Amino acid sequence: MNGHLLSARKMADTVWMVLVPASSRGDVAAAREGLLSRLRLRHLLAAAVGLAACAGGSAGERWRAPDGSSATLSASSDCHVQASRLAAARYPDQIERTSPSGATYRQSNPERFPAEIRFYEACMGTKGYAR
Repeated sequence: MNGHLLSARKMADTVWMVLVPASSRGDVAAAREGLLSRLRLRHLLAAAVGLAACAGGSAGERWRAPDGSSATLSASSDCHVQASRLAAARYPDQIERTSPSGATYRQSNPERFPAEIRFYEACMGTKGYAR
């Protein structure tokens, strides 16, 4: 097993040697660490932007009761559960058998998520909440 690990490590070093410009090939490990640091930074930046987009909604976009109060957690959770169940029933995952060994894979239905959002909005509206 160590032979396979060593050959995989050798192959990875060779790939890095090809990807790293000739002027900075002096230290493959340092070049690899530099690239990994940039990839980590990109992932962190993408996560931060995603969180900001999720949390950045204005107060006007939140669900409000007729008296102006915010939606309760129990109402929101109830609608999430109902919407998820309805969408799963109407748009089930596709099960595919793609290998001779009989392994099955689950393919998510692309119409399921938009339907879940519609069901959630309808449920919240039925409970008396509005945006």
